[in-house]
Amino acid sequence: MNGLIKRNSPILIIGTITLIILLAIIFLSRNNSPESGPVLTETENLIAAHTYTIGPDDALVTLVEFSDFECPACQAFHPIVQTLHEAYPDHLRIAYRHFPLPQHPYARKAAEASQIAGEYGKFWEYSDMLFDNNTQLADENLLDYAEMLGINRTDFEEKLKSGTYAKLVNEDLALASKLRLNSTPSFFLNGKLLKYTSPLDFENQVKNELMKYMTSDESEKSSSVYSEKIAEVKEASAIYEKVDTLRPAMEIKFTANGFEPKKTTAIKYQVVRFTNTIDRSITFYQPIHKFKQIEQEKMLQPGESFELRMTETKMWAYREKESDEFGQILVYDTQI
Repeated sequence: MNGLIKRNSPILIIGTITLIILLAIIFLSRNNSPESGPVLTETENLIAAHTYTIGPDDALVTLVEFSDFECPACQAFHPIVQTLHEAYPDHLRIAYRHFPLPQHPYARKAAEASQIAGEYGKFWEYSDMLFDNNTQLADENLLDYAEMLGINRTDFEEKLKSGTYAKLVNEDLALASKLRLNSTPSFFLNGKLLKYTSPLDFENQVKNELMKYMTSDESEKSSSVYSEKIAEVKEASAIYEKVDTLRPAMEIKFTANGFEPKKTTAIKYQVVRFTNTIDRSITFYQPIHKFKQIEQEKMLQPGESFELRMTETKMWAYREKESDEFGQILVYDTQI
């Protein structure tokens, strides 16, 4: 991979969500104009046979998102959409349409890759990884993310190179053009284009639509769940920012002599960066699975790195497969 895999996917996005949303507000105030597109009355016109949805098919509220995996604003809205789904699982259906913008060179292939992952029942998990790592979307990155989800790398690469799903992505782009959409993310709520001024305005409009179809008890319960999850996001964001300020990323290098340092300590939520400094590829793995991001064996090419946030405490061991060299990190749970 030609860069760093971001920290502790998918919760990395929480650590930077505040800054990204501020950028998104500026972006949206410039691009989400009243002339963004027409109002549709038939929600199903917005959902194609290849469109992935989550939530009940018979939900009375449907949110259709036209989005771009490389877009910072789309990345900022992603956890908001996720939280809405988690808070209203029985009342909200969410559909994802591809709208890769021409100024984002990796967005179109990322869109195709997500459709390939969908063949393996991994569309939503793969989409999470793309948003969490949306500055690392080169072809090698796309293959790495598929492999992390247990998808056969060779099969995935063949389909990606052959453009198996290019036509379907083009169909989504054609619809976005027909609808005269000019920014990402763009949302249709029950067939009507949402015109919002901020992420909070977006949330409120979706929730207000949901309230029309929910009893008072259902509404109160779902609102409570949503508030709790947003509070968790804010709390985690503050913790990560503080840890990153107090403890910069720890560097661990794989050398001709193995991992250096071989044994070290870290505090909870600190980031560790692993780098392969030798002239052959190495296979990194954890004998006892502690971090979901590397449940599969992970190959690092010469000079390649990846980052991992220490979300788990106590002793953690890892190895390099060919040399059988090992390393250990003792992670302390400390008050910050």
